[in-house]
This record gives sequence, C-alpha cells and structure tokens, in this order.
Amino acid sequence: MSAMLRPREVAWASLPVFNGLGRVLDLFEELDTAASAPVSNATWMRVTVQDEGTAYVVRAEVPGLSAKDVEVGLHGNVLTLRGNRENLATEGWALFRRERQTSEVIRTVRLPERVDGDGVTAVARDGVLIVTLPRAAELQPRSIPVHSIV
Repeated sequence: MSAMLRPREVAWASLPVFNGLGRVLDLFEELDTAASAPVSNATWMRVTVQDEGTAYVVRAEVPGLSAKDVEVGLHGNVLTLRGNRENLATEGWALFRRERQTSEVIRTVRLPERVDGDGVTAVARDGVLIVTLPRAAELQPRSIPVHSIV
C-alpha cells in the first residue's frame, strides 16, 4: 500500500470530510501486515515424544535457534526445554517489518516414567532439538535367564 497515494497526500485531503482518513488507511495496512504474518507461538514449541524401549526420544521444533540459544533441564520425570530468540535488528536502524518475534520459548514435557538423568543427551541440528533420555536402570527392559534344576 505504500506505493498508493493516501488521501492526506492529495489536495482534496484537506476537506473536513476526509479528516482522519489517512489514519484509517494506516490502520488497515497494519491489520493487513498482522494478518499476513505467521501465527506466533511464543510460549510453546511442537514436540514429539517417542518410546524407543530403553529410552525416550524427544524431538522439538526450534527453528532459528542454535545450540547456544537452547537450555534443557530435567527435574524428576519432567523435561523442560527453553529457547531464546534474540533481536536481530542492527543497532541504530529502524525496522521496516517484523514477523519474527524476539521471545523466550518454554515447553515442559512430563515423561511417563523416571529416567536416568546422568545419561541424558541433547543435540540441536537443522531447527530440531533431539533429547535422548534413557530409562532409569531399574525400569530398563531386561531378560532374566531361566535355569533348570536337575
């Protein structure tokens, strides 16, 4: 809409009937910008939790975040994922359009069983955080040998 002439920019804009029309058009432009922006989920991230037998594997979408921007915490059987997207604007310059928000993203996942906290690993790659949480030793599936008595 910036290429269009707004009413306040032409001579007839000074007529009383058109007072404020420029601001109304600006509001419509702002509404159009907001409607075209992707939906922001600033307080959560999408996760998949998979049971792989000896461990749970959590995959979380963290687009635009690197490993240094992500924190992983474990308290009991509750996993907490936290990411922080920084402001990418250059100091001293005005933003023309912002669709990527500066925000903190937090997600907690309650696991169905206890896990071995010392064996937890986390890797961030290609916008996906992969957290592997081994089951606690006493909960690991194991085979029990059967002996015959003669």
